[in-house]
Amino acid sequence: MYVTLNENLYLAEGSCRTVYQHPDSKNLCIKVNHNPEKDRNITEVVFFKNHKKQNLDFISHYEGIIDTNFGKGVVTEIVKDHDGSVSKSLEDYIEEGMISIEEALSYVDDLRVQVLKNSVLLHDDGIQNILMRKEQDGTFTPILIDGFGPRDMGMKALCRMLLRPLAKHKSKHVVKGMKKRTAMMEG
Repeated sequence: MYVTLNENLYLAEGSCRTVYQHPDSKNLCIKVNHNPEKDRNITEVVFFKNHKKQNLDFISHYEGIIDTNFGKGVVTEIVKDHDGSVSKSLEDYIEEGMISIEEALSYVDDLRVQVLKNSVLLHDDGIQNILMRKEQDGTFTPILIDGFGPRDMGMKALCRMLLRPLAKHKSKHVVKGMKKRTAMMEG
């Protein structure tokens, strides 16, 4: 399948990828690599294939790969609140004063438990990658949208992903970084 993307479909941009609304579905987005030196789409696909038999509800759902006018894209769900609006990041909620630092640290710890239980390799400690899906009862469910899997396709990163104890070890350090970033937002 092939889709045409344009500026009207733009959602966000990171250091390596630009994210667009899928033109045929309000519930999907397409991540297109814009950094030729670091193809995060390849590493994300490898990650999802490695974990395909696991229930990873704490990570945005992977839907496949699609050809676009900007190159190949990874299709994932858009994380939405119970009312259909796009979920905000943990960082946004902290900055708005809607979630306290203590609550935020608790959500990061909830993710830590899931990450370690499922031997998920994390490589990015940015809390902007944690979206907070607001449930009907007002509670939040943290969902990772990026920063998981190997950072690159180097031997070290692949070993960490394939050898679960190494993935857990690396991810523990990344979660510590998330907690540190969260705590630094206080004040």
